[in-house]
Amino acid sequence: MKTLDVYWHIYPRAQIKPGFRGHLICVLEVPPVPGFPVLRSVLDTTDREFPIAGREALATMLEGRHHGLVFAGVCKSAILELITLDPVIREERPRFASYNRELVHNARHFLLADTDRVLKGLPKNTARLLRGELPFFDLPPVHS
Repeated sequence: MKTLDVYWHIYPRAQIKPGFRGHLICVLEVPPVPGFPVLRSVLDTTDREFPIAGREALATMLEGRHHGLVFAGVCKSAILELITLDPVIREERPRFASYNRELVHNARHFLLADTDRVLKGLPKNTARLLRGELPFFDLPPVHS
């Protein structure tokens, strides 16, 4: 069996909306196969704003089998507001495909200053991930 490529995209602090910039790292781990939800982690290496968030090294997360997006340099209030935008998981959303796309879409559009600029010139599978789609599976597109 072929090993799946793992796709990660890191948005630096400069790409976060100015009012949402801080020192936290928001990570969305996208599972490599359908059927599982995106996992959100907040990393606070300073232990000042989210002491319960843990200090797991980002490098450790990036080595995992999940795909993901990293929003580096986000403030606590932005993360708390972002959580309020989480889509509801319903029975009519089988295998979390719609939920995952909406969660990624909401995070990108809420936190980033320019969501379109970062998609230009990226490899196809990375661009699919940033649209909230699994890189290896054909899913209906999310509506912007």
